[in-house]
Amino acid sequence: MTWYAELNIPSGFRCRCRRRVPGKICSGSTSIRQGSWFHHSHFTLQEVLYLTYILRREPANQIQHENHFSYHTIADWGMFCRETLLVYLNGSSEKIGGRNKTVEIDKTKFGRRKCHRGRPIKGQWVFGGVKRGSGTIFFVQVTDRIVDTLMN
Repeated sequence: MTWYAELNIPSGFRCRCRRRVPGKICSGSTSIRQGSWFHHSHFTLQEVLYLTYILRREPANQIQHENHFSYHTIADWGMFCRETLLVYLNGSSEKIGGRNKTVEIDKTKFGRRKCHRGRPIKGQWVFGGVKRGSGTIFFVQVTDRIVDTLMN
C-alpha cells in the first residue's frame, strides 16, 4: 500500500493498494491509523502527536488553558497514553540479570487517596527492575509483596 493525500478526512492521508491480480487491480484503501494505537481517536495527527508529546512535559491545566482542549480530553488522552505504556511494558518485560550483572529493583503500589488524605485505598502492587548499563527492564504486577511472591 502507498500513502496518498485525502484532505476530507481528519488524518489527511489514506493508504491505497494498487496491486495487480490476474484480471483486475486491487483498489482497497484504509486509514493510515488502522492498526495503530490512535486508531479510534478523532484528533488530527498533529493533535495526537502534540498532546502525546506535551503531556510528558506540562501540567494538564496549563495545556488546557493554552490550547483550548477540555479538561476531560486531556485527562482521557493522558490515561490512554499511560495504559498504552503499561501494555508495552508488560509485553517487553524479560528475565534479566545473571552472573556479575547488577539489577536495580523496586516495588510500588498504584492507587489513589482522595485529595491525598485519609487511609490508603486498594491498589495494584508492581515489581520491576532495570539491568544497569543496558536499560533492559522487567515489569510485573503482583498480588502482594511477600518474599515468596517477589522471588518468583
